[in-house]
Amino acid sequence: MDEEPAARRALAGAAGALVAVACFALGLATLGDNGITWDEPESYRAGAQNLRLVAAALSGRPLPPWPWHALPGYQFAADTVRAALATAANRLFWQPGSPLGFQLVNLGLAALAVGATARLAMREGNARWLGPLAATLLVLQPKLVAHAQANPKDVVALLTWCVAALAVARAARSGRTLDFALLGVALGVALASHVSAVLLAPFAVIWVLAAGSAGVARRAVGLAVAGGVALAVTLLLWPWLWPAPWERALVLFERVRAFDVPMRVLYLGRVYGPAELPWHYGLVSLAIATPVPHLVAAALGLVAAARGGASARLCRFAALWLALFVVADLAAPARYDGARHFLPALPALALLAAGGIHGAAAALSSSSRGRRALVALSGALAASLLFVAVELAAIHPYADAFLSLPARLWLGPEAQHEVELEYWGGSYKEGAAWLRAHAEPGSFVLVPMGPHAAQPFLDGFRLVPHDAWCDGSRPQYLMLMTREAWYSPRLSAIATTQAPLHSVRRQGSTLLSIYRVSPP
Repeated sequence: MDEEPAARRALAGAAGALVAVACFALGLATLGDNGITWDEPESYRAGAQNLRLVAAALSGRPLPPWPWHALPGYQFAADTVRAALATAANRLFWQPGSPLGFQLVNLGLAALAVGATARLAMREGNARWLGPLAATLLVLQPKLVAHAQANPKDVVALLTWCVAALAVARAARSGRTLDFALLGVALGVALASHVSAVLLAPFAVIWVLAAGSAGVARRAVGLAVAGGVALAVTLLLWPWLWPAPWERALVLFERVRAFDVPMRVLYLGRVYGPAELPWHYGLVSLAIATPVPHLVAAALGLVAAARGGASARLCRFAALWLALFVVADLAAPARYDGARHFLPALPALALLAAGGIHGAAAALSSSSRGRRALVALSGALAASLLFVAVELAAIHPYADAFLSLPARLWLGPEAQHEVELEYWGGSYKEGAAWLRAHAEPGSFVLVPMGPHAAQPFLDGFRLVPHDAWCDGSRPQYLMLMTREAWYSPRLSAIATTQAPLHSVRRQGSTLLSIYRVSPP
């Protein structure tokens, strides 16, 4: 009698893993379509420097300086492992220094996060098909597609959050000391990898105390064990701390507490400083970049979490996860980068949506009329997710610029004048391809924002990293990413008075324009 349920569980687990494999395969098939984004080179250089640090330490040579992250030694283990794997991939398939090796490893991390999300849905949900459903919803999240290859920092946070959340769920259910020790390992790895991991401490405490199965005293002891192991693992994976752990930890705390970014942000047609943005900036940025089926299903998940019933435990778990990120965003002294800082919470949104669908299905299946409605709603859900997949294919490879249909209707055409869409410089590759086909060889190409992301694609041209180049001896072209909050007066004048020679456009908005310009 037990063989059939075990077989079905195995089949559901395989289906969830298959979604993760499909995510990886699709990313692999389109690996060369992406450019190089703003933050990638920093992490690549940090990983290479870490390898030199390890080699120097093993050979007894003087250590070179620590890498370029704002927090010294930040993400040391992740950067080092990724650099080693990327180097091996480049030697096997591409060439030394190619970004494709790093992007391949990032894609693998994202696919592992999808698989972990499927596993978590099966563990905390009451239906086997919740695993593949949650994984599918996550794979069809435009922000995940956009950042899976090109965001070396937050993809690590995405995976470590998923693994830590699995460990939290397991420890809460079992109450065993071993599982709490494993939870501590997961927490320590996450804390050494991304600042957002500090939210895992309240997440674990609240969930274990509120939903744990063991006695309160045993749960408290288990959490203490997890905390001790987490601190030890964090110290082990952050070598910069070793000479003076307490003093350097205080330095890190002060840097995080006083963190500020001197940048301007376009939001709803107005330019703000990061400390001036309205409280709703992050929430609205996430909402307009999330497909409607995900939002509707997540709302159903919140209802299920409040009312109880089928999938209530999964929905409450996901709601707590998501709520902590919302609270952190509201409390942050500076806001920027739109929905990017919610990337580690996208699995929670997928879990909440999957739980909402399950709760609605369970409610409808209780009557014959409801079952007929369930069939119709299932068809509508499948059609809506297929529509999302078509939209993602149409906007490729710029999924980070995705806006849902209601958001496009609200913001109107040329939405780049209302919110920031092309944010990372990924469109430089396509712009450079147009220049190679149409511009005179050896021309000056002015790239005033993130020129390092354009440089690898501008062989045969002279890159100028600003917009005030006065040498008129060669033709000048301006490659302008649409990030209006960063425009100088000259860039604003060019963008508003000149017709571009070429534009990269998606969903009725402009992501990049190329102009023929003269020296100022």
